[in-house]
Amino acid sequence: MHGYDADITDWARGTDLSAYAARHHLIIVTPDASRGWYLNSVANPKARFDDYIMKDVIPYVDAHFRTIPEPFARAIAGVSMGGFGAMFLGLEHHDQFAAIGSFSGALAVAHNAPPPLPADASDADRKERKENEGLAGPFGSQEHKDRDPFELAAKIPVEEVPMLFIVCGGEDGNAEDTHAFLSLLAKRHVPDEYREISPRAHDWRIWNEEIPVFLDKLDHLDGFGSTLPKATREHSIP
Repeated sequence: MHGYDADITDWARGTDLSAYAARHHLIIVTPDASRGWYLNSVANPKARFDDYIMKDVIPYVDAHFRTIPEPFARAIAGVSMGGFGAMFLGLEHHDQFAAIGSFSGALAVAHNAPPPLPADASDADRKERKENEGLAGPFGSQEHKDRDPFELAAKIPVEEVPMLFIVCGGEDGNAEDTHAFLSLLAKRHVPDEYREISPRAHDWRIWNEEIPVFLDKLDHLDGFGSTLPKATREHSIP
């Protein structure tokens, strides 16, 4: 899943998903979510990106391609905003995915209180703040908590959490919030793999390095890559 100021074409420019799909016997789907954070908007009933992914995209792919239409053979991953979306959707619908990959995810976007807008804030900044509040609801509200991966990670039974693969650059602005999320996982003894690379910031350099590592990890899960008999792997390629 793509980031905030991006769309599905970003994947073609940033990394070689076609080669990865062939190498790992995967169907890789890149849905577009505009700037919707992969959430069902609180304020706009037409902006329901959570439902779009779970109720439209996944059923469509399973109906039109030779998938293994089971949670044990399905993973979700994304970069930046998409890293948040992958973690949110993967935890909210943890019974539908075997693994979650978050690459420089803005994991605390629905967890931290937004800083006060300065008096001289631009109209664009005020508009963006209003749009974000419309997506997740007022900070502290139940709607807001329902869209917070921290809240989800705190209550899901540990044995039901999908495999977690989390990446962040040491110089990424999301690193501190990522550490807070990892601390929550550690307190609950939720297994995860975390890779922090320096010097790396918030860009395709680290994502393109680490996405193949994530796909290698998937190969060792039931339902993916090298764990499947050759005939089954070939049958799963669209």
